[in-house]
Amino acid sequence: KADLDGLRDILATISDPWLKKLVTAFQQDSDFMTQFTAASAAKRWHHAYRGGLVRHTHEMCQLGVTMCSLYPNINRDVLMTGIFLHDIGKIDEMTHELCVEYTTVGRLLGHVHLGAEMVSAKIATIEGFPERLRLELLHCVLAHHGELQYGSPVVPKSLEAIVLHHIDNLDAQAAAFSRIIEDSREKGQEWSEYMPLIDRMIWNREG
Repeated sequence: KADLDGLRDILATISDPWLKKLVTAFQQDSDFMTQFTAASAAKRWHHAYRGGLVRHTHEMCQLGVTMCSLYPNINRDVLMTGIFLHDIGKIDEMTHELCVEYTTVGRLLGHVHLGAEMVSAKIATIEGFPERLRLELLHCVLAHHGELQYGSPVVPKSLEAIVLHHIDNLDAQAAAFSRIIEDSREKGQEWSEYMPLIDRMIWNREG
């Protein structure tokens, strides 16, 4: 609840009228919000629990606010809208019951593509939405994995897209490392088990 309220507060500061309409359209879609607030952000690595997607998105928005204060050339409204929407494809990519599993459409298309489709469909309901802004926002969604080999069909080519990508990765990795360190402390271990996904062990300096 706190993460959803915090996310809503940040999104409420968006001033661009078209992006405000788009964000409002998603927030007023009760089916979407029910799924969004229940979704996990991942199967195992980070924020892998019910409500994890909202927490991940809220944490990214908080990081985004800081980045905008450091780099005034960032279009804050585009970045915040992009953060809100970047992972919404995960709603359809995975099941979000007690056990998180990939769906058939998730395995075949992936959340990057699914999310871009969802954003495009919602934009299509807003008459007069500027084409340049549509492209700018879709680029943020499509490029958020940063590299072609990591599942993005395009690499980041705008300031907002590259910032979103690094914020996404920073929050995901920091959350995952924090979880692994807590697990190691509970087991009384100085080092975690070897993690094949990242090819390393993680140090718990208080172990």
